[in-house]
Amino acid sequence: MIEEEKESVRREMKEYRRSFTLSEKRRKDEIIFKKVTKNKRVLAGKKIGIYLSKEEEIDTKKIITQLLSMDKKVYIPKVIGDDLIFTHFDGNYSLLVKNRFNILEVDDKFAKDVDIDVLILPALSVDKKGYRLGYGKGFFDRYLLNKKVYSIALVYKRQIVNSLPSLCTDYKVDEYISD
Repeated sequence: MIEEEKESVRREMKEYRRSFTLSEKRRKDEIIFKKVTKNKRVLAGKKIGIYLSKEEEIDTKKIITQLLSMDKKVYIPKVIGDDLIFTHFDGNYSLLVKNRFNILEVDDKFAKDVDIDVLILPALSVDKKGYRLGYGKGFFDRYLLNKKVYSIALVYKRQIVNSLPSLCTDYKVDEYISD
């Protein structure tokens, strides 16, 4: 029952994101960019983990460029089996390859996981308690289960809801940033 409710919210939020015009999306993404790059946890962190956005997600490329210009070490997720690790990223997108989910990642079979200070992660929705709804594979939940890292989800305002269906395996984020 909970999984069916989650799927319903996922469909609704994906449809919402597809409803933006390009200029609306750019405006919203710019607001989030400014908030992320001025966030006290991000400013204090030295090693920042961040997802590489797909077209319909909140754009992280500009955030990554800014983080690198601020002399932050940037780490991006790499899928290994059913788990995520975070590998160093220097901003060179030409060295990335698409994984089985069609998401860009570092092409390094010998990549080692790095402890990060702050993790910026995607979300289809978050609730007022901090529960995050992702895409349903549980990669970020499993990663955060055994890590001490400050987590920040990026969402559009309309993706913030009062309450989400959640399970004991769902991880609460420490903070969320919206437009």
